[in-house]
Amino acid sequence: MKTTIKVIGDIFVEQLKWSWWFMGINLLIHLSLSYYSVKYGFGISDFTQFISAAVSIYMLVIGIVAGSSFLNYYSRLGVTRKDYFYGVAIAAIILSFTIIIVADVLAFIEISIFNMINVSLKSNIFVGMNWVKPTFSISLNGLIYYLIGWFISVGYYKFNWKAGLLFILISFVFSSIHGFVWVDHFIDIPGLITGSTMEEIININAGQLSYGVSAAVDAGLIVFLLFVLRGLTKNVSVKL
Repeated sequence: MKTTIKVIGDIFVEQLKWSWWFMGINLLIHLSLSYYSVKYGFGISDFTQFISAAVSIYMLVIGIVAGSSFLNYYSRLGVTRKDYFYGVAIAAIILSFTIIIVADVLAFIEISIFNMINVSLKSNIFVGMNWVKPTFSISLNGLIYYLIGWFISVGYYKFNWKAGLLFILISFVFSSIHGFVWVDHFIDIPGLITGSTMEEIININAGQLSYGVSAAVDAGLIVFLLFVLRGLTKNVSVKL
């Protein structure tokens, strides 16, 4: 248990360091766009909504990194595959929510400053202070893509590049399901693309799904991915 907690802390802190760069760059871009939106009169959403699309790609990438590099590193230190799995999984959950909560704080500060200087910024998150649902859904979005990235990485690591391509194809199914259930709730570029495909296949309008149903489907998808990842990493051979 102590080893698992240590792994969780180490991985979370390491990935949080990467995330500060990610959020800092996105904040600079958003501030620049906010300036030009005032100057040229076009609309722009708050920082949390703005970063939601980029979170998908970012979490996918670091999920891919986690699938192999952390396994090699902790195996050399004598950490079991079980401790490695739970360490990565729990750190990913904490990181997903931390990024969006920090984004909420930055968005709130940004909006407050703009209001002080009489600059209007459209906010989809803080209307009536209804920030809990968007925060939760965008955090789930980041977690899903992290697990998908981990799934792809394990496919390449455990088997070979041909099997890895198959894992990529399977991951499109996961992202399509996720994109379909959330397509009407927030901006997620990969999800919008793959979700539209799923909508055509099952012939159901994504906008008909409630927030609760979307969250429940995503929760089930997360549990399924974790179950699959545990099975794949349980006896994986470590490439030293």
